[in-house]
Amino acid sequence: MEVKIGIQSVPRELVVETDTPADELEHSLSAALEQGDHAVFALSVTKGGRVLIPADKIAYVEFYRPSLVRALHLVLVSWITTDQGMT
Repeated sequence: MEVKIGIQSVPRELVVETDTPADELEHSLSAALEQGDHAVFALSVTKGGRVLIPADKIAYVEFYRPSLVRALHLVLVSWITTDQGMT
């Protein structure tokens, strides 16, 4: 499945293909965000290897479940608060 990750202060989103099931992806992202500062969100890539992203820098994660109709998709948005409010 295709995963798009928005990272704070980075103008382009990161797009990767992964075989990780959507439920597992959502669980590992939630776990990384709960750990707080210096936590890392790790995502296995279809072509081999892993992508590591500082969890506290993630603005949003968007992924499509291949088993659903193409028009439907699951979007997981994580708003990160800063001293200035929501970003």
